[in-house]
Amino acid sequence: MTAAEEGEQVPLPFSCAFSRQSGASHVVAVANEDGKVHLIDTLKMKDGCVKTWQAHVNAVFDIGWVEGENKLATASGDQTAQLWDVETAKCISVFKGHSCSLRSLSFKHNDTNVFATGARDGHVMLWDCRSRPMKSGDYSESGCYKPVNILHGVHSTASAAGTRRPSSARTATDAQQSVTCVLFKDENSLYSSGAADGTVKMWDVRRYYTNSRGVPQAKHSYPYVGSATRKHGISSLSLTSCGSYLFSSCTDDCIYVYNTYLESRDPVSVLTGHTNSTFYVKTSITCDNRYLVSGSSSHSVFIWDIAKPHLAPVKLEGHVGEVTSVACSPADIGAIVSCSDDNSVRLWRLHDQTSLCVDGHKVGSASTATNHTPINLSSLNLVERTEQSTAARTRGRMGRAATPSRVGRAATPNRVGRAETPSRVGG
Repeated sequence: MTAAEEGEQVPLPFSCAFSRQSGASHVVAVANEDGKVHLIDTLKMKDGCVKTWQAHVNAVFDIGWVEGENKLATASGDQTAQLWDVETAKCISVFKGHSCSLRSLSFKHNDTNVFATGARDGHVMLWDCRSRPMKSGDYSESGCYKPVNILHGVHSTASAAGTRRPSSARTATDAQQSVTCVLFKDENSLYSSGAADGTVKMWDVRRYYTNSRGVPQAKHSYPYVGSATRKHGISSLSLTSCGSYLFSSCTDDCIYVYNTYLESRDPVSVLTGHTNSTFYVKTSITCDNRYLVSGSSSHSVFIWDIAKPHLAPVKLEGHVGEVTSVACSPADIGAIVSCSDDNSVRLWRLHDQTSLCVDGHKVGSASTATNHTPINLSSLNLVERTEQSTAARTRGRMGRAATPSRVGRAATPNRVGRAETPSRVGG
């Protein structure tokens, strides 16, 4: 009997990503809400994970592999990012500067040393692994790296009406300013998205923002264009490999598609058909740039033909909980990994990709995708069991707004903070 069947809480997988190292693109890293990182060989799914280590003492919300290297970075609810040597599972560097949970990270194009993070404190920070670590009498600070550039309050609704930068006290508590995603467009441009303003902004990272007065001005922005009476937040950003199309997944159940080469701030198309009621639903693009893959609050994986946005998406069924993070292989066009709140990680292999283009209404089945035996985090004991609270037992997938204690440990108020992001539920 699994831990889930026994009624015990199993830490949920929050993020997954394929390795970017040559010859290792079949390896997937999966991070969970207890701070562990699991490595899974998708060629040997039945063998479970090949390595597990405790990366943080708090939830890991995002993972980013270093291009061409056996290293990865983690963004955590403990307010730090860390760089890891995957071979030894040893921490190389700790990056400290945020005052709330980190929600997203992204490496700069053609640069293995520079990456960006976005957090619930409303700031976007840029880090350089070549910089010198801090020297401080405070043990918690000594040896940590500090940001080389800080964009303050970039999505704060409190400061939207003026140019004043939010105070530090406001920054630490204002859930209306959370940065949900950061994503490099190219060497000089970075996208960020917000939880409350529903806006995607593009920044010129060659500028130094740290000491600037007032709220920094974006190079370009895409405001919320949905039909809802209030603005909905963005849960995920994805770019085609050439950077020409940006996909902004919103909690109003729409994915807005923008042509980044146009000056227009309006989307060129809108993808619909799935449900997205939380900031945990992510998107990914297949390595041939033909399909957009998304998780959903309705327990399925959805796939759209990017060239034919008018077609309904293909739906891959198998999960029994909200599908959160999804990842497409950088080398195998048909390989997709999905994480779910049913405590499983599933590998999908698309066999007949033509059917995705021709029959947009077809529901994914054995003819279009193989749903491999999932790795179940509870049955394989990949993670330690924890005490189950009443709130955890009642965390139904469509009822997250009513379960603020989904992770919410008293000692770590910023660990997940789902109840503190009122814009995440579509209405």
